Amino acid sequence: MEGGIPSTFPPSNSSMNTPVKSALNGSQAPSSNPGYAQYSTDGLKDIDKLVIEYLQQHSDMSDERGIHVNDLAKELRLPLEKIMLSLKTLGDDGLVYSTIDDFHYKQA
Repeated sequence: MEGGIPSTFPPSNSSMNTPVKSALNGSQAPSSNPGYAQYSTDGLKDIDKLVIEYLQQHSDMSDERGIHVNDLAKELRLPLEKIMLSLKTLGDDGLVYSTIDDFHYKQA
């Protein structure tokens, strides 16, 4: 455990396992959805951009529960600690919010 943040969180218990893979691993072309760039990410750090863009891309696929932090870490191939710090920053900026618990997030 680094910095007081656990390295794993309760499983998502999500039935939302999707065959769509992240654009980061080359399996999916970037979205051409005009609403995709609804929020400016110019002032965000690289990890924050990745997280908000992932949540934007998957907003139509997630239910009211949102995306579990473990799923974010797995799909973005980033340490969970960095995902959690990014979500805190994005939450403080009003760009994301937690839904059913502290482990599920949606784009604001």
